[in-house]
Amino acid sequence: MLPKAKLISTHFKSFPCFKGFISQKEIVEHILDFDYSFRKIYDLIQNILFAIREKNFDTLKTILQEFKPDEFGKYIEKLRQL
Repeated sequence: MLPKAKLISTHFKSFPCFKGFISQKEIVEHILDFDYSFRKIYDLIQNILFAIREKNFDTLKTILQEFKPDEFGKYIEKLRQL
């Protein structure tokens, strides 16, 4: 697993959808906990972004070669139904 984007976890804010104060990292984790589909797609996107940011063509090529569109098709379809 490649490193994730750096989310702020030390600054807490109040958001209307959440009780009390919460960090960006906690919000993302809360959303990813809803469904495994969210986490799979999030991980894929974060890995692609990391490879692009680092200008690592070999890593990007590996990610895209291992990508299984059929597997993600069912996840995307689930998201559309929400």
